[in-house]
Amino acid sequence: SRGLGDVYKRQYLSYTPLKGLTFKTYVGGYFISNRAEYYRPSTIGAYRQAAPTVAKAASSTYETFNWMSENTITFNKSWGKHDFEILGGMSFQKETTNNNSIDAENFPNDDIPTLNAALTINTASATRYQWALLSYFGRLKYDYKKKYFFTAALRMDGSSRFGRNNRFGLFPSLSAAWRISEEAFWEDLKPIVDNLKIRASWGRLGNNGIGNYDWQNVYSPANTSFGDAIQQGVWTTAIANRDISWEKTDVVDLGLDAVSYTHLRA
Repeated sequence: SRGLGDVYKRQYLSYTPLKGLTFKTYVGGYFISNRAEYYRPSTIGAYRQAAPTVAKAASSTYETFNWMSENTITFNKSWGKHDFEILGGMSFQKETTNNNSIDAENFPNDDIPTLNAALTINTASATRYQWALLSYFGRLKYDYKKKYFFTAALRMDGSSRFGRNNRFGLFPSLSAAWRISEEAFWEDLKPIVDNLKIRASWGRLGNNGIGNYDWQNVYSPANTSFGDAIQQGVWTTAIANRDISWEKTDVVDLGLDAVSYTHLRA
């Protein structure tokens, strides 16, 4: 068997036309390729039996190609004691997988071990699937005097795993923090706690961890009789649900951070 492992590459380009304004483009991906071939000649095990055994062979290939592109624009600006950062962007990711396998037996002889020489094909299968994810996002970060912090973000993600009626989902988030140790009334307490911050956040998360084609009709091969003949066809094993969409979860986080650098130095 021969194979090529997980090869991942990620590169980016960055351009700053004005102070505080930055364009950035990421491109990345990986490719997995594996090929396996097997042949067992009829002479294997012949010394245990009066006649040679049946020759068997198998072949399989597996390939996955995943690539992504992300483009962002960031603007940073400070006015006196006010600091702003605004980010906007979009990303796209797509994966394609191909998997083929076949095994056969009853070769006329061991001189031609390729599968086309086999008299009996036991199993043969082929699988191909794709999925894609398209996202738009934005984020605003603000702080005043390095004491009061606020962040708001919004994502809109679209997954090919969902029906066309509800393919996109909105996922907002908010967070705020107060660095209490920067207030004047904390000066006398800094020998005890140098850095004290209280924070709170809320966000909505999305989950698209379902099958790639669960929203579509699923068909399976089936035979039926038409007159005196057997006809090949397909039948529906699952009905399409074009309303299936993201699983959404709201998360709330409250925290208190306290650090004493004096104790750490000690």
